[in-house]
Amino acid sequence: MHAAIRDRQARFAPLAARRKKALPIAEASAGLVARALRVAPEDLVFVKGLVEASDGLASLFAERGGELILACPPDRARDLDDFLDDLRRELGARIERIG
Repeated sequence: MHAAIRDRQARFAPLAARRKKALPIAEASAGLVARALRVAPEDLVFVKGLVEASDGLASLFAERGGELILACPPDRARDLDDFLDDLRRELGARIERIG
């Protein structure tokens, strides 16, 4: 094996070891307001588009199927909750507070 490749592998080995497990939601969302959202899988792309178009409202993390986590800074919590209330009414979304 070429020495440069060995050096690169050795340098990045600690990073690869740290990435084997995902961060727990509580740790990843520390200092943020987080909400779990469940929508029909066919509504997922629509909801993602709405969040992205809402200019910094929240970060969206897909769990599986139509299960999502939305996280925002505390000063945007009311805006996020209003947005989620609209999704509940329009799409029948289920929302759960995290933490």
